[in-house]
Amino acid sequence: MALKLAGVKENSEVITQSFTFIATCNAIRYCGAKPLFVDINRKTLGLSAESLESFLQQNAEIRDDGLCWNKETQRTIRSCVPMHNFGHPVRIDEIRNLCDARVIFETAFFEKAVKNISRSVFKQYQQRLQQVADQILSFKDDPKELQNKIKEYREIDFKFHTHLVAATDNRLWLEIYNSILDRSKLLSLLAQNRFPNLYRFAQDEHSAILNAILDEDFSEAKWLLRKHLQHFHDRALQSYTES
Repeated sequence: MALKLAGVKENSEVITQSFTFIATCNAIRYCGAKPLFVDINRKTLGLSAESLESFLQQNAEIRDDGLCWNKETQRTIRSCVPMHNFGHPVRIDEIRNLCDARVIFETAFFEKAVKNISRSVFKQYQQRLQQVADQILSFKDDPKELQNKIKEYREIDFKFHTHLVAATDNRLWLEIYNSILDRSKLLSLLAQNRFPNLYRFAQDEHSAILNAILDEDFSEAKWLLRKHLQHFHDRALQSYTES
């Protein structure tokens, strides 16, 4: 049922791990799909995030229909099913973030988005983010003004990310991206009392992303942006659980 809800269809493909029980593959086959086997992590005995990333980089691509395709088999890859072996949990957060990121940050899509936005726009974001980041540090002893500046930074931050994806003119990518941003935004609001520390890291990552874009190193910019979203989500969640 979970696979059906995830959009798995006949003659599509589902990624799973090479070391698993037969029921995992049976569920995939019951949907008429074909399992794709990816290597396991030696410590967890579950799906390896590193092997998954390598497989996707070498064998998968996002096409104009917004779907992930296997370049070799010419089938759509609809889902990923890791399994916890012998009570050892897989690194599910890394796998989840990697799958989210792969749907969104495929290089060709990213280049298209970047090239649809003028360099002056990126420079404006770069200058504005840096200006507000400096103001956040200067208002650290004024709680009210500090929260105002954090809110302002957050608004510029989300506007930058949404602007970037909207430039692809692809509704599916925009919906998926916004769902991830909404999740991160909620966590940021819950953890806002600790945000001066969070934004110190965020600003460093924003600067690196924008520098790569302005240098037209799109592959590096795409990789930095994917890591930024993953880091930000993880840090916000940690701050929330610690507060």
